[in-house]
Amino acid sequence: MQAGTKIKKPQEGLYHPFFKRYMDQISEDQDLIAFYVKQFNEFKKFVQSELISIQDYAYAEGKWSVKEVIGHCIDVERIMSYRLLSIARGDRTSLPGFDEDPYVEESNFSNRSVESLLEEFEVVRKSTMLLIKNLLLSDFERVGESNGSPTSVSALAYMIPGHLSHHVQVLKERYL
Repeated sequence: MQAGTKIKKPQEGLYHPFFKRYMDQISEDQDLIAFYVKQFNEFKKFVQSELISIQDYAYAEGKWSVKEVIGHCIDVERIMSYRLLSIARGDRTSLPGFDEDPYVEESNFSNRSVESLLEEFEVVRKSTMLLIKNLLLSDFERVGESNGSPTSVSALAYMIPGHLSHHVQVLKERYL
């Protein structure tokens, strides 16, 4: 895919209805790769300036801490990138959903530093961007199945930053 190429946003029906809230976070009128870079840089600055002093804070009993939210975003980007890769490569395997709570419960996020989480997230984000940058435009039209629903490569390319945008809003509304 050439720089500046716009990836068409998928129509509803090409992703699980649960993910519509993530799709709605991202507009189609931008270079998606440039958005990935800008979004991560803004997220890193937001965490370092606004959240570092409350990194272990959870807004209610049983809710995730700031560090656990960051770790969750890392896990989801990895999972969505794997789905994107699988479908882009023509894998017809039905990809399962996952329960995010056990992922966080079984993680070590709360015992890590914010710096190490951001470092890991940056590597994961760069990997995601390289994957997307090196797909053919026609690959974004491929459709597979995840969470029991048709899922297009373009939907996953939009869901990934949409998920992070969703959690930034949650962090601003409930943690600050």
